[in-house]
Amino acid sequence: MAKELKLALAQLNLWVGDVEGNVQKIVDAATYARDVLGASLVACPELSLIGYPPDDLLLRSAMPRVIDDGVQRLLRDVRGITLVFGLPEYADGSAAGASPTLYNAAYVIRDGQIVARARKQLLPNYGVFDERRHFRPGTETTVFTHEGVRVGLCICEDIWGPGPAAAARDAGAEFLLNINASPFDLGKSAQRRAVFAQRVAETGLPIAYVNCVGGQDDVVFDGDSTAVDGDGAVALAAPLFEEGVYALTLKGRRLHGEVRAPAAIEAVVYQGLVRSVRDYVDRNGFPGALVGMSGGIDSAVVAAIAADALGPDRVWGVSLPSRYTAEMSNDDARLEAEALGIRYSLLPIESAFEAFATTLADTFAGRAPDLTEENLQSRCRGVLLMALSNKFGHVV
Repeated sequence: MAKELKLALAQLNLWVGDVEGNVQKIVDAATYARDVLGASLVACPELSLIGYPPDDLLLRSAMPRVIDDGVQRLLRDVRGITLVFGLPEYADGSAAGASPTLYNAAYVIRDGQIVARARKQLLPNYGVFDERRHFRPGTETTVFTHEGVRVGLCICEDIWGPGPAAAARDAGAEFLLNINASPFDLGKSAQRRAVFAQRVAETGLPIAYVNCVGGQDDVVFDGDSTAVDGDGAVALAAPLFEEGVYALTLKGRRLHGEVRAPAAIEAVVYQGLVRSVRDYVDRNGFPGALVGMSGGIDSAVVAAIAADALGPDRVWGVSLPSRYTAEMSNDDARLEAEALGIRYSLLPIESAFEAFATTLADTFAGRAPDLTEENLQSRCRGVLLMALSNKFGHVV
C-alpha cells in the first residue's frame, strides 16, 4: 500500500528586496504547516527569499551576503519539517569578488541541512519576464527522496515545457513539485490547468504547483496554487489573491486537497484590482489614497476599490466641481463617500479656472470655446489633487 504524505503549499505575498521579512514569512508558514496542518513538507514560491521580479537588485554587491544570511536563518529556525523555497543562487566568483554565476534556484532543507538543490532550466524572456539577462539556465534534473517518495522538483517555466518533467520522470520521480512566480491575466487559470493536464498525460505523475500572490508595481500575482492528480483531475485549488498555507495529501498517484469553486470573472478582476492597489500603496509607503470624485461611474468604482483595498479611513474623496458640473453629480459623489465611510471634501475649481481663462483671454481672442476649455478644468483638478498629495502624502 502506498504511503500517505501530508504536504503543504505556502501561497505567500513576498516583497521584492525584503529578504528579512520574506524569511520571517517562510518561517511562519513552515511552522503553521508543521504544527497546524501536520505536514511533513512545505513548499514556498519561486525566488521567495528576494521576491519576484528582483531585476537589478540581483546586481547589488551586498546581495549574495544578504541571501546567504537568509538561508542560514532558515537552516537554523525551520525544524521538524522539510522546506522547499526559491532563491537567487550566487555560484562561483561571488566570494572572490569576480562576477558570480547566478541561478534561479530552489533549495530543499531539513533540520539544518540542505538536502537537495534545483536550478531553473527554462528561462522566460517575454512579457514581464527578463530572466536571461540575469540567470544562467540549469542543466541538471533534481529528484529528492522525501519519506520514501521520489519528488521531482522544478521551477515555474520548467513545467510549461515537456523536457524537465519528462527528465524527472526518467530519473525516477513519482511526484512533481513546481514552485512559481506566475503573474495573473484573464484566462491564466485555464491555461495553467491545460498545461498541467498535458504534463500529467505525458508523465503519468501528479503535480503540485505553488504560486506567490500580491502586487508588484504593474504586475500582480494571483496565487491559484493547484494540485493535479495522476489522472489529470484537479485535487487542490487555492483561493485567488489570498495569502495562505494549504494542505495536500499524496497517496500513490492520488492527491487530495480542498478544491474551491471558481469565482465569476468580474469578481476575479475586482479582487485583482483590490490586491494591486493595496500592495502598491503599502509597498511604496503611502499613508492612503486620494480619489477625485465626479459623481460618475469611473470614479465611483475607483473609490470602492480604494476603500476595499486600504480601508475607508485611508481613502480621501475629493469633489472638484466647475460651472459645468450638475448638482446631481456633486450629490452622487457625496452620497457614495458617505456610503463607503471615507473622508470627503468639496473644492470648487471655479476661481482656478477663471484665473487660467483670464490669463489666456487675449491669446485666445476670436476663438470659440472648445475642448481646450474643457481640458483646463481637468488641469485645475490635477493641480489641486497633486497639491493635496504633496502636502499630506496620499497617492492620487
